[in-house]
Amino acid sequence: MDLCHRCLLLVHCPNHRHHCFTQQTQLPVYCSATARFFALFRSIAVTTVSLGVCFEGYNLSMQRNGQQTDQGLLYEQVATHVSEMITSGALQPGERLPSVRQLCKQLSVSVSTVMQAYRKLEDQQVIRAVPQSGYYVRQSRMSIQLPTASDNAPYPKELDAISLSARIAEDMTQPGMLQLGAALPDSQVLPIDKINKLFGQVTRTYGPQAHDYAVPPGRLELRRQIAKRLIDSGCSVNPDDILVTTGATEAISLSLRAVTEPGDVVAIESPTFFFFLDMIRCMKLKVQEIATHPDTGMDLDALENAMQQKQIRVILLASNFPNPLGTLMPSENKQRLVELARRYNVTIIEDEIYGDLSFDGTRPVSLRAFDDGQTVITLGSFSKTISPGLRVGWCVPGKYKAQVMDLKLTTDHASATLPQLLVATYLEQHGYDHHLRKLRKRYQKQVDQFRQAIARYFPAGTRITRPKGGYIIWVQMSVKVDTMKLHHDAIKHDISIAPGEIFSAIGRYKNCMRINCGLVWSEKIEAAIKTLGELVKAQMG
Repeated sequence: MDLCHRCLLLVHCPNHRHHCFTQQTQLPVYCSATARFFALFRSIAVTTVSLGVCFEGYNLSMQRNGQQTDQGLLYEQVATHVSEMITSGALQPGERLPSVRQLCKQLSVSVSTVMQAYRKLEDQQVIRAVPQSGYYVRQSRMSIQLPTASDNAPYPKELDAISLSARIAEDMTQPGMLQLGAALPDSQVLPIDKINKLFGQVTRTYGPQAHDYAVPPGRLELRRQIAKRLIDSGCSVNPDDILVTTGATEAISLSLRAVTEPGDVVAIESPTFFFFLDMIRCMKLKVQEIATHPDTGMDLDALENAMQQKQIRVILLASNFPNPLGTLMPSENKQRLVELARRYNVTIIEDEIYGDLSFDGTRPVSLRAFDDGQTVITLGSFSKTISPGLRVGWCVPGKYKAQVMDLKLTTDHASATLPQLLVATYLEQHGYDHHLRKLRKRYQKQVDQFRQAIARYFPAGTRITRPKGGYIIWVQMSVKVDTMKLHHDAIKHDISIAPGEIFSAIGRYKNCMRINCGLVWSEKIEAAIKTLGELVKAQMG
């Protein structure tokens, strides 16, 4: 087939023998479902076509971005794209898919390739075959609904002395437990082997220095690499602006302590990461839950309303793929949020731990990109992308640098040098960007596999977030479901979940749960999802 650099949709063009992409030609030849399906492949064409050049013979097995596609996995690519069209709602329940021969002709793939793709989707109960009619999206595979948006809590809450989440976390980490509740990446997807090999190189290069204390602000080699990475998020910082911490956990703790005093009010997303609540509780702070949309993040109108009524001191949030919702705040909302904080003299503490894990390959900007260092404290770590065990985090405290540095010195004095040198060397020499590209694709695929399995095995009406990055999903079920009971029932089957109420200061979300999609998909995981679905159905009667 012919391709034109102006391509938008695959359509019949009367000016060519085959088919071409064109902006002018209408779509009289194909049904809407076919047109939408072919549109999905336009990004492949655009990356392959040189400007101003048309050529023949394009198909999915040809070179893409300099890499040869594995012909043996071609059917999986077709299946994945069809699945994404259904998940996104572009192909609706009951809608007919392109015929096998039609798809073969248009994508220049074999009949067996398309048949394998459709059979895989049929086995997954995503589509169904109708004799002498074709393939259709299953009615039960409706475009998965997002959970409902939350609203503001009525008043700031002083948290209870005993942490429920600590007891849940203890259950989740029992030996032999399938950790669907813990937000941990699977070691199989991390560069553990490369890090292990770097031990020898780093110790030879640095000798005894590798075993010294890394006093604040931390090793310069690492701070330089972090400063370079932050450019992608729209931040221009000097290595001297950065403090290396023992994971993002310490960075959050130091930042909160530097900015607040006991009794101050911290505004958070709702639901929010339960560890934020634990930290707020330990510091004797109050929490104000802010309405949050499961797709775009914190509701800024609701936030401003709370700021007008209450003396909020800090906003603690992640604007890029937060735990547990995985939302992505639009750039215009980020800018408005920073402006609101500046107007009301509120400090933002921004957790960027998942910021590198955007599914579309583009690193979203951080809140600090809209700040001059006076309002936003930005922090993160490499626990989700390189190694959680190295405990290497970082913080850009802005105007609070002196306070944060002083707290670091008086509480921890120094961090370990060897982990900092390992991460710095890996970032500099060992293809972190290449690793991220693979990791993002893997996480996106795993998230889709988990979402499809939950939609397949859980009762109708179950709602699931559709994250644009990271590897966490939030599941909302019928109000008849108690996920604390589900947690205890699942433990008996060696399965852990994170029940929803630990993500709220006031016991909300009793019918919700967080699921970790960071685990590599397997038959064991699918069986566990099926078991959870059966337990949920049993509760509903």
